[in-house]
Amino acid sequence: MRHAILLLLLLCCGPARAAAVSPTLAPTAPPAVAARFETTHCAIPCKKPISRQWHLLRDSQTIELRGDGAPFSELWRRLGDGRADYVYVMHDERRAIEYSPVDLVLIGRQPDWTRIGALLSPADLERLKRGAAGRHAGLATRRYTGTLGPARIDVAWIPNLALPARLQYRYPDQTVTIRLLRRYEGASPVASTTAGTLAGYQLVDYADIGDMEEDAQAQAWIRKAAAAPGHLHQGHGH
Repeated sequence: MRHAILLLLLLCCGPARAAAVSPTLAPTAPPAVAARFETTHCAIPCKKPISRQWHLLRDSQTIELRGDGAPFSELWRRLGDGRADYVYVMHDERRAIEYSPVDLVLIGRQPDWTRIGALLSPADLERLKRGAAGRHAGLATRRYTGTLGPARIDVAWIPNLALPARLQYRYPDQTVTIRLLRRYEGASPVASTTAGTLAGYQLVDYADIGDMEEDAQAQAWIRKAAAAPGHLHQGHGH
C-alpha cells in the first residue's frame, strides 16, 4: 500500500518528475471532499498492471492521503503564515512524525498545496489543451490533454470538485492512471485525522529522529515508518 501513496506524492509534488514545485499555497481553497481513488501503474508494454486504492480527505486546512486498509496516512496542514507542514501518521502505533516547513525544504518536499489536494494545479491545467465536455457520476467534466515534462497527460477534469475523474500520465517507459472511484457525500468510511486524533498519539519531530539511533525501542517503530520521507529507517535524512 505504501508504494501507491509514494507514487501519488511524486505526482502531486511534481507531475512531470523534474518540474519545479512551489512552496506557496493557493489563495483560495477547493471544496471539501472525501473520495476513493485507484492508481494503476504499468510498464510499457503493459502486461501486468499494478493497482492500489486510496482515499483523499480534503478541507480548507488539511489534505490527508491514506491507502485503502493501510495503517498509516499522510497529512498536510495549512499554516497561518502561508506555508504547510506534514505529518506521517502511524495509526497502528498511535504515533506521528511531524515535519516542519523547514524540514520539508531540507528533504526536498516543498508542497504545492493545490497539486496535492487536486492532483493537478491550475497552472498544470493552463498548460494543457482544453477539449470536449463530458459527464462523470452526474457531474460535468472537461477533457484536457498535453505534455508536462516527459509525460503526456490526458485528464477528465471535474471543475465543481477541482478533481480529476480520470488522470493518465504516459511516460516513455510506463503509464500511471488515476481514477476517481467514488465521492462520499455523506460520512466517509475513513475518518479524518484531526487535532483530537493526534492529541492521543505520541508525536515526534522529524528533527529529533536522529537522536534516537541508540534507542532500541524507538528504532523498532521507526523501522515501520519505511514510507516516511527522509529515509528514517536508514538514519536521519541519509
